[in-house]
This record gives sequence, structure tokens and C-alpha cells, in this order.
Amino acid sequence: MTKHRIIQFLEKEKISKTKFFQITGIKRGFLDTDKLNQAVSDEHLTKIIAAFPTLNLYWLVTGESEMYQKNDRLETIKYFFEEKVETLIRENERLKIEIEQLKKELARMQLDATASAQPAVSA
Repeated sequence: MTKHRIIQFLEKEKISKTKFFQITGIKRGFLDTDKLNQAVSDEHLTKIIAAFPTLNLYWLVTGESEMYQKNDRLETIKYFFEEKVETLIRENERLKIEIEQLKKELARMQLDATASAQPAVSA
């Protein structure tokens, strides 16, 4: 029911689903009617709380307590997700490097294939 509470929060804040997707970076379809009863991943929760730090994570997940975070609990939430965000950033950087290496390797292989496909010139 977490997604139902996300929609409840968006309605209260007068935020459209489109704007929510832009702010969080979550893909469209996440809040489609046929997916509302599906679980929400830690990655999505991280993105939501990062985008809306006053939103009470405990309320979002359980439906208990208040919708909005009290200031003293904001630091706890920040600390909880900070490590996950840093891990995702490091993984993203590692993947960027790997992609660049693979692009270079692919270009080299294409060059080698082109060179070996050309007929030998006899003197």
C-alpha cells in the first residue's frame, strides 16, 4: 500500500505524477493503477525520500504516524539513505568508466575487422 500513500502525498502537495517522476527520476508506470499493490524497492524509496525529505518514511512504508517528518528525525533518515546514495553514485561512476573502456575496445575491434577484411595488395 506504499504506492497508495505516495499518491496521497502527491495529492496533498498538489504534485502531478509527471512532476513526481521528473523530480525523483523514477520511470513512468511506477504508479500505474495495475501496479499500485506491488512492493516499492529500496532504490525507489531512496529516490523519493531524497526528493521529499519532509516525507515521513515510517508513514510511507507502514501507514502509521504522521505523513510529514519531524525535524529531529530528518537527520536519521538522511544518515540512513546517505550511504545508499553514495553507493549508487560510486557504482554509476564505475559503470561509466567500464562503458568508456568497452567503447574503446569495440572501436579497436571494428578497426581490426576492417583492416583484415581488406584484400592484400601485391607488389
